This record gives sequence, structure tokens and C-alpha cells, in this order.
Amino acid sequence: NNEALKHMFIVHGYFLEVLTSYLAYLITPENHSLMGFRILFTLQGLMSWLCVIWIIWEIVKFTTEKENKILIKLQFVLFSVIFILGNGSFLALNYQQGFFFFQLGLVLHLFRKLTQSHPSQKFILAVSLVVGISIPLGPLYSTKYGPIFSVIFILFVVLSFFYKEYKLLLAGSLIGVISSGVIIFLALGLEQLLEVGKMFLYIIEYFPPRFSAPLLSDANEHYLWVPQLVIG
Repeated sequence: NNEALKHMFIVHGYFLEVLTSYLAYLITPENHSLMGFRILFTLQGLMSWLCVIWIIWEIVKFTTEKENKILIKLQFVLFSVIFILGNGSFLALNYQQGFFFFQLGLVLHLFRKLTQSHPSQKFILAVSLVVGISIPLGPLYSTKYGPIFSVIFILFVVLSFFYKEYKLLLAGSLIGVISSGVIIFLALGLEQLLEVGKMFLYIIEYFPPRFSAPLLSDANEHYLWVPQLVIG
């Protein structure tokens, strides 16, 4: 239905506000849609936490020598504890960020494999294809974090030129972007995509502070004395 979004205002994302509710309606018994939505909402938050833990693991593995397995585990535990303690104070982890962290984890995993080992061409093509597929899905999942990863993807493309298999990386990513974009276009239609685009532009125009400080908690205003003390 091309008129479906004509009278809707989507702040967080098409997937989060439309598909999550619709999926809850489909999978739950009659009159239990709210329960289904809460379950899916909880799973989206869990996805954010799991993907962040994955990113911490990738960073630790990338920056520590393979031989020192004990140090890897200690750093992983330490960074995980620091992140958990910092969440809600300096950082804000919520249900909107799961897909973004999944994308970021994929890129970090791919670059770690490329720099520390010799992955097969099938592996490179498969991961770059998944990364490409996720690009058009990102803004639909979250109007804030989807475009942020698009910028990261551009950096990923630039860095890929320093690897000998850059053509394979670019080919996989390009195929993924095109195939995902075509499927989204066929599924939603031009009118609905235009409505999503209008909402995105509206949010950028009228809510710039929320886009200028992604991943940061609202509680940061209570800790501004810390950098002020350091600078002073």
C-alpha cells in the first residue's frame, strides 16, 4: 500500500516503529500483540549488547598479540566491565543501535582477518556482500545510526584500496548494495520510500542536537565538570 506512511511520523526508524509492531501482531495470539512487541523490543536491546561485546572482542584481538591469550582475555573482561559501568553515564546503549553495531562488528572482523591472516576469496566475498546488503537496510532500521554507518562504509571502501583483493571487496559490497536496494524498492514501493526520506530530512532539520551526539547519554550534562576540570 503506497499510502501506508502518508499520515505517519517515524522518529526512530521504519523497522523499529512499523515492522516490529507488525511482526508482533503476526506472531502472537489474538489480543497479545503488546506482549509480543515487548519481547521483540527486549531482543533488540539484547542484540545491541551482544554486538557491542563482539566489537570489544574484535578490537582486543586486533590490538593484542595472538600468543598472549591470557592478556587478550583480561583486556576483554576489563573493557567489557568499563563499558557496562559507563553505560547510562557517558554512553547510552539502547534498542536502536543493535543493527549499527552488527554492521560495525562485521567490518572490524573483516579487517582483522585481512590484516592478521589470509582469508579465502569466498570469505572476503561473503562478508563484503553482507556488509553491502546492510547499507540500504541501515537507515530503514534506524534513521540516526543507519546514515552514520554509511559514512563508515565510505571509509571502509577507501581503506580497501590498500588490500590486494580490493576488487573483490568492492564487487561484493556493490552487489550487496544493489540487490538489497532493489528488494527494498520492490517491497516498499517508491511512495513509501519517499515518505521515509521526507521523515529523515525533517528529523535532520529539526533535531540536529540528537544527531550531533550519537551514542552519548543525556546524563553527560551532569558530568561536564570533568572535562572542564581537566582543561582548567
